[in-house]
Amino acid sequence: MTESLCRNKQGVETLTVAFSNHMAVFLRVNLAIPFVHRSRGKWQMNTSYLEDRAVQEKIPEAWAEWRKHAHRYPHIVTWRVQYVKRRIQALFIRDGKERNSDRVDMENYYYEVIYDLLKDPVHDASKMIALK
Repeated sequence: MTESLCRNKQGVETLTVAFSNHMAVFLRVNLAIPFVHRSRGKWQMNTSYLEDRAVQEKIPEAWAEWRKHAHRYPHIVTWRVQYVKRRIQALFIRDGKERNSDRVDMENYYYEVIYDLLKDPVHDASKMIALK
C-alpha cells in the first residue's frame, strides 16, 4: 500500500523525529486541478492626485530631473516607456503613502480628542458642544 501511495505521490506517512517524543506527519496530496499563478495585477494611477496643488508642483520638478536621463536611451519613446513610466508610478505611490499616513495620523488625533472629551467629568451638554 505504501509503495502505491508513493508512486501516485499521495498519502500520509508518519516518521520518528530525532530529539523529540513526537511523530512528524507528512501529507502528500495530488490534486487534479491546475495551479493558477496570480500576479500583483496592473497599477492604476489615482487621477484625483493630479488635482492636488502639491502634486502639480512636484511634477515639473521631477520632469526636469527625468529629462536628464533621456540621453541614456536610444529613442525618446524607449526612455518614456522604460524610465518615465516607472518614475511616475513611484512618485504617485510615494505620494499616496504620504496621504494615507497623514489621514491615519489625523484620524488617530480625532479619536484621542474624542476619547479625552468623553473621559473628562464635565456636564453632558457641554460635552456635546465640544464634540461638535
